[in-house]
Amino acid sequence: MGNRRPLRCDALVVSCIDFRLQAHLDAWLSSVLGYGTYDRVALAGGVKDREVVLAQVALAARLHGIRLVLLLNHEDCGAYGAEGTPDRHRDDLRAIQHRIQAELPDLAVVLGYMQLDGAFVHVPATEGTPAQSLAAVVRDVLRGPES
Repeated sequence: MGNRRPLRCDALVVSCIDFRLQAHLDAWLSSVLGYGTYDRVALAGGVKDREVVLAQVALAARLHGIRLVLLLNHEDCGAYGAEGTPDRHRDDLRAIQHRIQAELPDLAVVLGYMQLDGAFVHVPATEGTPAQSLAAVVRDVLRGPES
């Protein structure tokens, strides 16, 4: 047991438990991150409970040496109910991103919003920054600055 390799993966993906999104999410993650390269946490409301999300991020960083945190909320989220407007999701995603970066500054954090039709939308970290392809942003982060 003493000579086991350290466990490493590239990313932690935090998303909602909503069953309606799982097929889209599985296919998208496989195409963007590949198989066996990420940890995955599903929580009702995605990032709604910031303390739980932060604890999971810290654990994945410590246990698996992640480099990227991908935070995904989605439209028509039952955990948010009537409060689940696109603006609220964007604000919540940005708030937990700031917390993660303050507490774990070596981690890259990418924000996304899933639509029920399977579309994945990039949520820029700051207002006024143009949105890009979510898949391209994730790939660029994992590729690193030396590419």
